[in-house]
Amino acid sequence: MNKKLIALAVASAAVAPAAFAADSEVVMYGQVNLGVVIDSHYLGTGEQLRVENLGTSSRIGFKGSEKLGNGLTAWFRIENGLAPDDASASGWATREGWVGLKGDFGNVALGRGKSAYQLAVEEFDWFDGPLTLGINEVDGLNASRFNNTIKYMGDFGPVSFSFDWGLGENKGNGKSAGRYNSASLKYTMGDLWFIGAGDVEKDANRANRDRRDALLGLGWGSGPVAVAGAYQYASAKDTGVKVKRNSFLVTGSYSMDNLTLKAGLDIGDKQRVNGTKVADSQFVHSLLGVNYALSKRTKLMSEYGRIDFKKPIQDKSTFTVGVMHAF
Repeated sequence: MNKKLIALAVASAAVAPAAFAADSEVVMYGQVNLGVVIDSHYLGTGEQLRVENLGTSSRIGFKGSEKLGNGLTAWFRIENGLAPDDASASGWATREGWVGLKGDFGNVALGRGKSAYQLAVEEFDWFDGPLTLGINEVDGLNASRFNNTIKYMGDFGPVSFSFDWGLGENKGNGKSAGRYNSASLKYTMGDLWFIGAGDVEKDANRANRDRRDALLGLGWGSGPVAVAGAYQYASAKDTGVKVKRNSFLVTGSYSMDNLTLKAGLDIGDKQRVNGTKVADSQFVHSLLGVNYALSKRTKLMSEYGRIDFKKPIQDKSTFTVGVMHAF
């Protein structure tokens, strides 16, 4: 359960207490997720046993809102990445940092965080371990968070729409580094939902690297059963080298009491580099997982994942047992 920190406790000397307590609040929240991992690596380094922050990463955040009247609400969110196994990897506002206004028109925000495209991808990734089922994770073509963003989110009946405009900065030669656009559209019809998403990036995470992605998928859930499938096209051009790949994903889960069983499969065709298909570069990425809820906030997890390539590329497998606690 989130811990509510009423802003009156820290600002009562500066504001009207009654009005502030009624219309504004700040909430602290977070997760601490760690696992014991046995990992067989791509490059022949053998198995490695370690304690690691999971793919569903540990974090601590603060969020709040204030009712402004006439249906308008101001809000903010600051989320910080934590690495309990390695304090040097933690930082302030490393995950999300937003301030915005929402009303009948939708939700407009300024800041940094996950793109509309990345959030659409995560609709199909139901795993928590270090080897998640992120679409096209194998090539590292996906990027998730961006700076200097104007974000719009709107819900209109069965349709949800999100659009990001990354302005970039350090303008030179008439262009700004770090520019991107990202959009997603979700349509829900009873137990069935459809998602389409895409993004275009220019030097968004590294100089001289451009990316283009497209995603189309659907899912269904009823009672204890949920299934989903998607297609993704991903490409990245880095210092003149252009890499492309198509991939296809299917995932499912079944819940019974405190136990949830999960399975997923991601199949990628041959990677293309500067228009030429790379021999034996196709892969099959498979995952099995189980979660057991000890309470509403604490669960045990175990997952086994493999990425199988055709030789001579070495396969990778990961086995994880972990604890996830939300607060």
